[in-house]
Amino acid sequence: MVCIKVLLTHWLTTPLLILANMRLSEKFSEISARLRDALSDPNPSDGDVLGLIQRASALPMTEEVLLRMSRRPNNPVRVFNQAVCRHDGLGDAVKMAARALRRKWKALMKGPARPSPPTSYLCSSPEEAGRLLDRLGVAVIPSSMFPGLGDIPDGHSLMTTAEFDGMIQSSPELSPEWSLGEPVVLGGFSGTCFSSVPHNLLVRRARIRHSKLMREMVGRGPSNVHFSNFDRAMYRPVGAAPTRESAHRDCPDKPIPGITTYGGWYNPCQSPQFFSCQPGSHYRGGTAPSGGFARLSEAERDEFKRLKVKIVVPPGHLLVFNETIKHEVAGKAQKGHPQRRIFLAHSWMPEEAYKDHCKKTGLPFGAHPLCPDLKERLEAGAVVPLKSGQMPPSYAKLHWTNWRPKLVGFAKKLHPACTTLRTVQAGPHAGEVLRVPELVMPSIRYLHAADPARFSMHVPYSPEELKYLFPNVPRD
Repeated sequence: MVCIKVLLTHWLTTPLLILANMRLSEKFSEISARLRDALSDPNPSDGDVLGLIQRASALPMTEEVLLRMSRRPNNPVRVFNQAVCRHDGLGDAVKMAARALRRKWKALMKGPARPSPPTSYLCSSPEEAGRLLDRLGVAVIPSSMFPGLGDIPDGHSLMTTAEFDGMIQSSPELSPEWSLGEPVVLGGFSGTCFSSVPHNLLVRRARIRHSKLMREMVGRGPSNVHFSNFDRAMYRPVGAAPTRESAHRDCPDKPIPGITTYGGWYNPCQSPQFFSCQPGSHYRGGTAPSGGFARLSEAERDEFKRLKVKIVVPPGHLLVFNETIKHEVAGKAQKGHPQRRIFLAHSWMPEEAYKDHCKKTGLPFGAHPLCPDLKERLEAGAVVPLKSGQMPPSYAKLHWTNWRPKLVGFAKKLHPACTTLRTVQAGPHAGEVLRVPELVMPSIRYLHAADPARFSMHVPYSPEELKYLFPNVPRD
């Protein structure tokens, strides 16, 4: 009898709730439209605008209605805060009312309280870091945990600010016209594109030390295979801003069953950096879907807004996160000083899964699953594909369509061997020939042949380095 009453109550109240929300949305849309019309006047009436804000504040708004309305193309929610606060023709009292309404709605849209995060994502041992990565998918590693290498003692930083700047300044791909503080690549992300950077000895040593540490932290079973992945450095000048990326997962471009990949970066700057993510949202056991940049569903985005945290990466610390964790990139301009990062990545998978992958793809045992021709690229000093399989470009394809003068200007900052002639095919400038950067930078071997005085061949990779770059498995 109780169950029947519950079901009847649900059947009766659900349509009523839907109808109430529809009416609420209509009232809200009507007030929003009137406010938008009022703000179209360069000198709107403070009293009229304040009255509309008060009417909106009196509505019995719900989280569901606010979230649904905020996803509309014109976003009527934004009209009541940003549009009002940015209007030059309104007084302070009106803007204060708009800000108060924004705080009220923002609190309502937060939904249920976030679960209490750990006191810190900072780890004190590889075992603790491994547990944190398994449970939450993210950890921050202090320099005291970095293993040594050769004459580099345990606990030494992976790279100092001065060493990083020296590496960028000494890149032979740059012409004498370039100076520190200028971009080394076009685009807001600012990830380096030169072949000399990933093959630089400083980066190579950091990669080995990172791989040694990762093997102590994750996939510690004796039947697992590990391999280090190539990635970029980042040099973001003051004023540059990355393209904002909504919350997403980084998934492999092609499915490799059983593989688990950890990305992250080392902070060589003198100030902290930050990472916005939803702890615990990662896939476990190599079950991640393929497809590269994986956008979140509407429900996942709402959950992300409620549960995301901003993790601090102090100077001289390493951020490690499971690549499938939900995270975002804020499109904020860099202020004060250039931002520097050394991106580092590591993968592991059970040996049987790796062998099955080699059999299905025809790769010999010991080949790098994410870059089958890695051996040839190491010998040539070539640019190495990213974990996603993409080649790091020197500019976005839209630069050629929309910002050709920027390409021409950047080409002047590069050695001529890193540039090419390209002809405009259509439009008013059809037939014009421009010198622009190579989309993917040439290998060190190619550049050495073009200008031996400027480009020296890189130091060959040692057996110790190759041991960490390639899966170490028995060969048939």
